[in-house]
Amino acid sequence: MKKLLYTLFLFCLFVACDNDDDVTNEAGVSFVIAPSTRANEKTSFSDGDAIGVYAVDKATGLASSGNICDNKKYVFASSTQSFKAASQADKIFNYDNKDLEFYVYYPYSSSIDDATNVMHVLSGVREDDFLVAKTSGSGNALPLNFRHLLSKIRVNYTPDQASSDLSMSVNTYKACVINLANNQIDKVGNRAALLLEKTQLESVTEFAGVIVPQTYTQSTLFGTITAGGKPYSFSFPADRTFASGEENEVAFMGSENQYIFSATPASISSVAAGSTTSLNVISTKSKTINGVVQPGTTESIGYSLTSKPDWVTISGNTILVAENTSLSARSGDIVYTQETSGNSATINVTQDAAAITYGSWVVSVSANPTTIAPAGGTSAISATASRDVFTNGTKTSTETATPSLAASGTGFSLSGKTLTASNNTGAARSCVVAASHGGVSKTVTVTQSAVSVTYGSWVVSVSANPTTIAPAGGTSAISATASRDVFTNGTKTSTETATPSLAASGTGFSLSGKTLTASNNTGAARSCTVTASHGGVSKTVTVTQSAVSVTYGSWVVSVSANPTTIAPAGGTSAISATASRDVFTNGTKTSTETATPSLAASGTGFSLSGKTLTASNNTGAARSCTVTASYGGVSKTVTVTQSAAVITYDYVFSFSDGTTSKTWTGVSATGATNTFTINSYRKKYVNGTFSLNEDVFMSDRADVSWITLTGSSVIVADNNTTSPRGGVVTFTQGTSGLTVKITVIQLKKNEIIIN
Repeated sequence: MKKLLYTLFLFCLFVACDNDDDVTNEAGVSFVIAPSTRANEKTSFSDGDAIGVYAVDKATGLASSGNICDNKKYVFASSTQSFKAASQADKIFNYDNKDLEFYVYYPYSSSIDDATNVMHVLSGVREDDFLVAKTSGSGNALPLNFRHLLSKIRVNYTPDQASSDLSMSVNTYKACVINLANNQIDKVGNRAALLLEKTQLESVTEFAGVIVPQTYTQSTLFGTITAGGKPYSFSFPADRTFASGEENEVAFMGSENQYIFSATPASISSVAAGSTTSLNVISTKSKTINGVVQPGTTESIGYSLTSKPDWVTISGNTILVAENTSLSARSGDIVYTQETSGNSATINVTQDAAAITYGSWVVSVSANPTTIAPAGGTSAISATASRDVFTNGTKTSTETATPSLAASGTGFSLSGKTLTASNNTGAARSCVVAASHGGVSKTVTVTQSAVSVTYGSWVVSVSANPTTIAPAGGTSAISATASRDVFTNGTKTSTETATPSLAASGTGFSLSGKTLTASNNTGAARSCTVTASHGGVSKTVTVTQSAVSVTYGSWVVSVSANPTTIAPAGGTSAISATASRDVFTNGTKTSTETATPSLAASGTGFSLSGKTLTASNNTGAARSCTVTASYGGVSKTVTVTQSAAVITYDYVFSFSDGTTSKTWTGVSATGATNTFTINSYRKKYVNGTFSLNEDVFMSDRADVSWITLTGSSVIVADNNTTSPRGGVVTFTQGTSGLTVKITVIQLKKNEIIIN
């Protein structure tokens, strides 16, 4: 795989797209290119080739739009070998007061409205590559390096026989979206055939073009060559990636040599003492087409030893590593070179540094004499230390040293190699002299005879505190002493004390040191005998434990109801009740005892049957029932409530004929009285069931002064005018606010007598 080496150098000024006082060059900036630079294989740009330029604030970077300059068109002129603005509107100016950065792309497209979402479509021509660049600086010309975003491919085709009808298409994505801000490329759509450009070379036919960066898996079609009217499809034997900016060569049905050259093992790790390793070399040459070895073409080819470390010997197929006597590790390479191909195979050889090891120190010590008389004297101490030295596991020498000496014993002192014992007026005594070196010690004991000392009989005593342990268990402290008189030459000179040994015998008891422990007693009373012994003398003490004690906790009663609220029309509630108490053995809870509480209910309108509480239909206020669960003198209650009766009403307010308005016309001018029958009551429903009718009071009023009301009677006064008149009487039902109305029309008087 070859990298694209095409590099564009563009020079431009820092720019801006508007005119103000800070313009450095009113002619605007231009971009100068170096010769032999092109997105494709041409040697130069052509007149009319165009690039797109974005000028942005360096601190913010490229935005999708709204930059200082967006997609300004610059066109190449071969006469000046530079790009210049395509029009006055495209001209970019430089400013002293702005720190600008330029994003450039090729080829130019006028349809771009989002710099982060640029569509690029391949057609198969050499101009399909897409270039991007970024720069900043000052002056009239700035270097600008273009980067190739697409991937170039060259397919070399070697046919088995000549054919003039050759073409090739690659199975690729034809469209992509490019973000000029970060040069990210996203594939668009699906793969399709893209025709490559054909060039006839001396021995092969080359097909070339650019594709969107992508990866072809082992099962994905890469391309198809058509030769003599027959298509030949091609997929890679393994996954292959075509990256941005790379140039890739692909051999299609090409015939080539495949060399295999390897030497095993690839590495040898030897101990310092040396090693022997078997060598295996594989050196072959095969003919391949599209990476597939052709049958009958594999042959062995020669190879030679190129280099090796001088401490390595090769005999036939055996590699010998000599012993390393140096204290430094060493390494080197054995290199073989294959004939014809020049391929090399390397075996890395490493060897440990020489291992210097040591045997264990051997220390010896002796005393002369080993017994000193009671009156005192000296003993000469002799001590030596030595160890073996090994190189790579073989003994090569012996190392010696002088051990340090230390003496431990009352009445003895060590000076140099001389041990001195003072006059002994007591029992026989000894001194241990230790010789030490390298963590190894040896000792010799020197003794001194005692004066004549005799002893009285041992006296042993033992006691326990306490001597009685509670049933739940506990401990008792054991005290024991032992003593005897010491006589020097028949005269008591001191008393010797000792600590007796203790032993316990008794089920459920254990002795640790001076502490006797009794476990929890779940049976009858029991005891343990503790024996204190020393010098053949024993004494005992007895500790007892009381019998088991069983006690009970208080009864705990619980009760619940489901549900705790019953509807007014009645219903049931399930009562649940439990009773339990803890059982303690020696004060420790060991179990729980359960029982069934008795139930009792108290509440009007309720009845209890077993565990079912029943509420009858409630026609009054809300009510409740208390259910009591009792056991062992303990009670708990739960309250079940029943909602109050649901009272609803239907109101009736009308005249006897069911109407709610009447008109009384033709009332005499001299006045009149009329009584109306009005129904005013409400229908009462309890829990949705009709109960009874209840009268409802009503109020009345007339909107004129000449009408008076008595109950449901309307009284119209004398009309002293020559004009008819009218008025309205309104009756209103209390609570509901319903109304009935009577419209009164009174006739006029024909004449008025004035006194």
